[in-house]
Amino acid sequence: TIPSPTNVTAIERKSRRTVRLKWHSNGLNNIEPIFYVIEAQWTLPRTSNDQQDTISKWGFVKEEVSQTKAIIRNIQRDSRWYTFRVATVTRQGYSSFSTATKPFRLSSNLKNHSHKLLQTIASPRNFSIKDFQLISSTKLNLTLSWEKPDLSVPGYQISWEAQNDPSSFVTTIDVSSALNPLEFTIPYLSTHSSYIFTIRSLINSGDSSVQTSAPVSVKFNYEEELFTIKNFYMSEPYFINGLIKTNVSWTKVPDTRVEQYELHWIETQCYSDVLSCCYRRDASTSDNAFELYDLRFNCTYVLNIKPVVPKLRIKKSFQVYFNVSSCESILISGTIRPSCQTDEQQQNHSILSPLNLIVMKNLSGIQFSWQNIPSISNDHLDIVYRLRVEQLPSHIELISIDLLPTVTNYFLPYSKQNNDRYLNVTLTLLENSMVRQEKSILIEDYSVKRTNVLLSTGSSTKSSIVFIILFLLIAFSR
Repeated sequence: TIPSPTNVTAIERKSRRTVRLKWHSNGLNNIEPIFYVIEAQWTLPRTSNDQQDTISKWGFVKEEVSQTKAIIRNIQRDSRWYTFRVATVTRQGYSSFSTATKPFRLSSNLKNHSHKLLQTIASPRNFSIKDFQLISSTKLNLTLSWEKPDLSVPGYQISWEAQNDPSSFVTTIDVSSALNPLEFTIPYLSTHSSYIFTIRSLINSGDSSVQTSAPVSVKFNYEEELFTIKNFYMSEPYFINGLIKTNVSWTKVPDTRVEQYELHWIETQCYSDVLSCCYRRDASTSDNAFELYDLRFNCTYVLNIKPVVPKLRIKKSFQVYFNVSSCESILISGTIRPSCQTDEQQQNHSILSPLNLIVMKNLSGIQFSWQNIPSISNDHLDIVYRLRVEQLPSHIELISIDLLPTVTNYFLPYSKQNNDRYLNVTLTLLENSMVRQEKSILIEDYSVKRTNVLLSTGSSTKSSIVFIILFLLIAFSR
């Protein structure tokens, strides 16, 4: 894992609308080459209660920065609050973004403030939804929590509104910083609405007026939160008594109305199989675990899981892609083996278990995971996983990266170039540049309706950054 930059600070320079950023490389001085990318986001506070804050998307302001400092130009001198963050790019991959700088705005008069830390009202930290309690079939109480900012403030302003209700209005309340713990419960929210909650720090200025910090927001949708499949686990597919199966499990949804879970799985692609492809299998279970059956060698599957609630239609299902290895490489449970495996073949293939590549899509991107293969040799110096992702039918290569043998997962944010329908994912296990194992999964409907999903700030950022960083990684490999 590439460490993120630390101690990112912003200093106002004497030059008009110019900011100097500095950060620490976090111990990567010996890895060459190192590039940094810088993003900025600004917020325009609302001027009246019937307005909303204008919040920009995270966007690039500097690319391919080779030093741990940069000059940011053309900063607007109005009521905008700015934050910056930095990510590291190396041959080995790229880091997540650093913690964003504190929200600030340029001072109104620069004559006496050259090289001064930008003025700021510290925002609350770690603003989140702590808990919610269902009090009826249509109402719930929700508790927000947060931590004090670095600088002491006398109070906080909390506001919320229903996003999918045109008749709703913004509700705002001021609370004291003397709360212990720093929590606030909002009663009687609708289970049928999506909400956005916002918190600001409050301070009293010298002219007896009240000023607020840049806002921090969090979104909540009861259905998405309650009926989301979490902590999903899938075992390695195995051959038992002439059948191919795999076990799946997940955390039980904490709602007594959930009577059962619907599952269906289908091949998306099969290789070297005389049987026709593909057909759907449907099943249901009242438990939060199930044994998938009727699987086939050399096939890629997509599995969907959805809770079932009477008189309530849950639109979104959990989806995961997985593959079943070849007959020669399948895991055997019991004494019966498939006809393709002789004693000698079984011995040769028992050295390595299959890669068991699993692909899961979420709101912000695609998560790849695979099992940790036992050591092939005494050291890992010549062993790597090579992950390659290609869009189809355009054959645009999104990423081709070598990962250490201790790495067993990788996250790929969604791409803005979403005209293609498929992604071809290939994971290769290399030892001394020789292919030991290789798995491929074809993902369908890669580009369908992702623009309708509400993305968090971090998610939208990842979507915009991926092609720049991939370009740098490809440049490194040359």
